[in-house]
Amino acid sequence: MDIPSLVDVFTKICTRDNGALLWGYPEEWVHAELYALFNAQAKSSGWIPFREEVPYVTRYPVVLPKPSNRDWKSAGAVKWVDLCLRSTKGNSWLWLECKARHADWSGLDRKKASKGALDAYRKDVVALLGFDVRATADTWENPDGYTRAYWFEPVLKPYAKDLLPGTHHFFSAFLQLGGHLDEDFWSEEKIIQQVNSWKAGRCKERGEVFCEVRNLTLSSQAIGNHWLVLSQSTEEASSGQDLVSRFSEANRSKVARLLALWREQPQAKADKGEVEILFRRGGRSTLFRACPYKVDHLILTGYVSQKARNAILSRFSGDRLPGGSVSVPLAKIEVHELPEFLNMIAGLD
Repeated sequence: MDIPSLVDVFTKICTRDNGALLWGYPEEWVHAELYALFNAQAKSSGWIPFREEVPYVTRYPVVLPKPSNRDWKSAGAVKWVDLCLRSTKGNSWLWLECKARHADWSGLDRKKASKGALDAYRKDVVALLGFDVRATADTWENPDGYTRAYWFEPVLKPYAKDLLPGTHHFFSAFLQLGGHLDEDFWSEEKIIQQVNSWKAGRCKERGEVFCEVRNLTLSSQAIGNHWLVLSQSTEEASSGQDLVSRFSEANRSKVARLLALWREQPQAKADKGEVEILFRRGGRSTLFRACPYKVDHLILTGYVSQKARNAILSRFSGDRLPGGSVSVPLAKIEVHELPEFLNMIAGLD
């Protein structure tokens, strides 16, 4: 499924400008134009934009909720995305956060304006990197009292079940109006540094192990007298740590513990929108897979000895699958039992 070209859309907005971009607060106009252009090409592209800013749950919020409203460290925080599109030709989703500012925003000199713009931009990027698909689906279907809106039932609820198995494309855009980008702030190295800095702070607050951002694609280009910066990531390409949110809240600490205990780098695999974490030996043979489906479970493959599979079934219970694999629900294993689970795989090889 082809993703719409955001560069083309922003180019149309900038080149057909009727003076609105001269306004001191152009961001709202840019958002409206983005919706209008995506909506106009929806029939041919197969990508339909939601008319409203829709909520998603992130592990790394821009603004922290009141403690009385939500425990963001365990449940994440709700953010409203600037634009969300769904594909009619496959279960794919596009999430776009967009900032648009003048090079001399709010009368500041260009250095201070660039610093403020980069700070706002990096927070949007990290919020999308913390996207919690399971919690977002729950929010669309059963919103809490602080997130609820009258239009959720007809607009969001019908699509809630499609979020979990879907493929999600995340974009953050910064449109600088007038003048070149300041390379002291907007080089790729500086952007990644600032993104990692903000993410590290949120991870520390959550008590979460910090993993540097690796799956972010950055680009920048001039559009007339303006400049566009784009970042893109796709959840299918996420690291194992970033996929923890796919699992139910009760099992996330278990998956995080497995990732911490496993000596080799786990890999993500996507098949028809379903994502699994592969735990491999020697970089090739997959010993077991962590699967966030309707029931979170671990699947032991034929590369685990028959003796070990039998012992694990006896110790933790589970099911034999066609072909000799074994499925063990994560609910059957406690966090403190995971080292024993891994030792059984290795010790009975």
